[in-house]
Amino acid sequence: CTASAFPDVLCVSRGEANSFSLPLNYYELLGISNTATTAEITSAHSKVVSIGLEEGYTQECAVARRSLLDFMFGGLSGGMRTLYDEELHKGGKDGPLVCIPLNWLPAA
Repeated sequence: CTASAFPDVLCVSRGEANSFSLPLNYYELLGISNTATTAEITSAHSKVVSIGLEEGYTQECAVARRSLLDFMFGGLSGGMRTLYDEELHKGGKDGPLVCIPLNWLPAA
């Protein structure tokens, strides 16, 4: 996964065969606007994390979901947000490509 201009921020598994690229818009996934304040981002993250999974999902899925949500929150925290916003602008509304490790996907 080499799509990110700042691989240490978005690409958690750089160029390894055990990952794939996926366009993600962190703001949309957290249900907030790209003008959200830090407090709104924190609140949205907490709210989404607290939503339980539907019946039938495994514990592995819950852990993978939490890892992705925490990863997105980290990408919008502090100085990382400016870098993410720049990538979002370049990548269009779908968001920049993010490398997702296959071990975050229990069925993979």
